[in-house]
Amino acid sequence: ITFTEDPKKSGSYYYDELPSKVQDQIDNIIVQVDIIHTVDIEKVLDRVVAMNEGEPWNNTERRSIRFKPVSFIINKLAADPIISWFFKQTLDKQKEHGIKGVQGDYFRYKKGDILILSELLYYTINGHFGSARQLDAMYNGKVEDEKIQSFEEVVKFIVNIFHTNQELLKEMKLLSMFKDLFICTKILIDEN
Repeated sequence: ITFTEDPKKSGSYYYDELPSKVQDQIDNIIVQVDIIHTVDIEKVLDRVVAMNEGEPWNNTERRSIRFKPVSFIINKLAADPIISWFFKQTLDKQKEHGIKGVQGDYFRYKKGDILILSELLYYTINGHFGSARQLDAMYNGKVEDEKIQSFEEVVKFIVNIFHTNQELLKEMKLLSMFKDLFICTKILIDEN
């Protein structure tokens, strides 16, 4: 929490440590509660998608909430602090770093990080980035552990280079350069 009156008070607090004015604001928040009368998780997920303030979800947003092994693998990798930092720099702050090619489904708020990671995993398996239909099939299928490990290692390797030397972000002029780096690194690793 950041207090506008006193920014030095930013941090984590227990409810009883908060000023009474903030406690009152919290107490007056209206929360919608839905009671679920089904055990079909797919129906629940469809309902969550439908309630998304009327804005249609893209394929990546739908894929990322499915209870599938690939979804868990991709989401876990995207949540890694350094990988999350990298995508924040490239997808949220692209103008600041002069990176072009961030548009449409590649914006981070549209799960662009998940889309890129999905495409890279698909590339690891099939040698190309795949269409939306092919990515859907990958999420519904099984991926060999060896492919997952190779994919994760290459992504972490590249992202760690950028994290270690953040000046390199200024050299990444196009978002597609990240994919190109992934391809080159995979070729070098696979040759050994």
